Amino acid sequence: MDKSLLEKYLKLMGSANDSDAVMGLRGAQSLCQSESVTLDNALFYAVDHIDQWRTHPDKTENRQPAAKAAVTPSVNMSGVPECRVPRPGVLEIVRDGNSAGDVYTLPGEAARDAETIAAGLKDAIVAAVINKSRFKLKLSDIKNGRGEVTETILQAEYERPGMSPIQVWANNRGEVGALATVLRKLVVNSLPELAAT
Repeated sequence: MDKSLLEKYLKLMGSANDSDAVMGLRGAQSLCQSESVTLDNALFYAVDHIDQWRTHPDKTENRQPAAKAAVTPSVNMSGVPECRVPRPGVLEIVRDGNSAGDVYTLPGEAARDAETIAAGLKDAIVAAVINKSRFKLKLSDIKNGRGEVTETILQAEYERPGMSPIQVWANNRGEVGALATVLRKLVVNSLPELAAT
């Protein structure tokens, strides 16, 4: 594993800037996956061996475990729901350690882009959980120099001041509006503790 890259991602994760923190989290997740380990399992291993680091807080060599952790597939990070695509055009929200969750069928073009939407929604949820802030899904139009709408973005906007919106998906206004209807229902029904009023 590239330790210098990991240190860079850890610094990003500790940033006060939400976009940087989510980027660091995604980077660390990818780095773990490149070693055939999920970030969830790496964190659970760290928590299981917390006493090892607690007894030697100044020794950086204790960051690396002597033996590899046993990898168990599909372990969810505590408190952060998983967004996954169990089959084409379907988004599933799975809560803490459950094997199945709430299923939502995505409309129109969004159905073909389900993986991107799942990743964007996951980023929005992670930012909400980390920053302890509720969010709303809102549409934002991108206009050209003549004032014509060229694209519409569905983004998570947070109650906590200073948090940057996180993009979930972009397309034309009709397609994004249809997706917004489904994902707003998803947030209210499946993630009520994160839904802003």
